[in-house]
Amino acid sequence: MAKNAKVYMGVRDSEKTRNAIKKLKEETGKDVTFIPLDLSDLKQVRKAAESFLRLETFPQVCPPAYDSQKQRESTGRIAE
Repeated sequence: MAKNAKVYMGVRDSEKTRNAIKKLKEETGKDVTFIPLDLSDLKQVRKAAESFLRLETFPQVCPPAYDSQKQRESTGRIAE
């Protein structure tokens, strides 16, 4: 949090979590996002994952410009 990281807490006990988030906010001035998560309930795990994905964006992963095997055949080595 000292380096402006986004913090998400996925935990089962919401009352304890809310107290922890309140304390973190008082100490750091930064927000923490609470996502209810009980790992023993697969429906809730899916719901938590969907919630997280709605809150956060991820860069698109680009495929390699060329196949490493083709590069090896044409140059005899793979680029570092």
